[in-house]
Amino acid sequence: MEQFDSGTDDIVRNMLRKLSALWKTRAAVNQKLPDYWSLAFDPSKKDFSISLLPFRNHQAWLEASDDLQSKCISYAWGIYNLKTIYIECNVVTPACEDIHQDSATQCKSHAAAGRGI
Repeated sequence: MEQFDSGTDDIVRNMLRKLSALWKTRAAVNQKLPDYWSLAFDPSKKDFSISLLPFRNHQAWLEASDDLQSKCISYAWGIYNLKTIYIECNVVTPACEDIHQDSATQCKSHAAAGRGI
């Protein structure tokens, strides 16, 4: 199938060059790791922001004991992380794989047509 140059090839090429140039100084994997061992657990801090709870203004929540609220907040943090992992595994990663596979196909068609990338 013939691929048409939509006028974005130069834009994408320039963006990739800029990203490549910034890789050494900006990418998190190239930075010094933080000293995680010096972080201290602070039991006074909540595990999750109450502002994100859809039931934060419900009477049952407002009347709940501090202990019960603390357990709910910890549980909410766990659910939030599970949802984030689900989205990354089942939405983001497949989308990136599709983009990558489509890009590889386009690269092969450009090369076969003698246009390169």
